[in-house]
Amino acid sequence: MNTNRNLFVVFLFSFLLASCAKEADPKLIYERYLASIQDMHSFEDKRFEEYISNRARGVVREKTGGIKEEQLSSFLTLFKAEAVLPSDSQVTLKKADQQTAILSITANNYPEQGSKQKSNIDFIRENGWKIDKIIIETSNGDFNYKSTTY
Repeated sequence: MNTNRNLFVVFLFSFLLASCAKEADPKLIYERYLASIQDMHSFEDKRFEEYISNRARGVVREKTGGIKEEQLSSFLTLFKAEAVLPSDSQVTLKKADQQTAILSITANNYPEQGSKQKSNIDFIRENGWKIDKIIIETSNGDFNYKSTTY
């Protein structure tokens, strides 16, 4: 009986420690996500999937499901090109509530002199923060480009 009580106390203490552990913030999660994409050698690695929501994983499966291997290589090149955090960017975390957050990143003179890039990364809570959508807008006097990932 005493052993069961001790096991229960250990379980309860472990649970309390785990629940009090500080959760990684969205910026750190986004940085890890970017690193995981840069580390991929083929699109089949899908190292980034642990950082994205269930909905976003479904979108990735849908977008890549019928693509041939050589096309996936081109897709990965584009994916890596967009997976950057410019060095002089301003990062702002806008929390809407306990279940959603938006990380806003603005970079002037990126990707080239005179241009501006703004990214909004939408997060939702699914066993911690997960990336649900990424919208990147790049503009210059001559062009505007917008891409939505997930």
